[in-house]
Amino acid sequence: MIGSAFASIPDEGLASTRKLRLYERHGVREYWLAHPAADTLEIHRLTVGGRLALQASLSRAAGDVLETPLLAGLRIALSEIFG
Repeated sequence: MIGSAFASIPDEGLASTRKLRLYERHGVREYWLAHPAADTLEIHRLTVGGRLALQASLSRAAGDVLETPLLAGLRIALSEIFG
């Protein structure tokens, strides 16, 4: 599992796409992409086909809670992350 945060930068999308492809090649099972300016978090998980695919988009405004099957029992409210 890998986490990453981005500020609002012009090439954010390109950088995150490159990282996703690199992580796929190395079998990373889950990747969290945080957007601090928007108080949001994307969760990408490795599919059966070997691709990291967006599984969830969470937001502080919606009161979402981060959970992952890779860490049983982990529950973190986005309000705690983006407090």
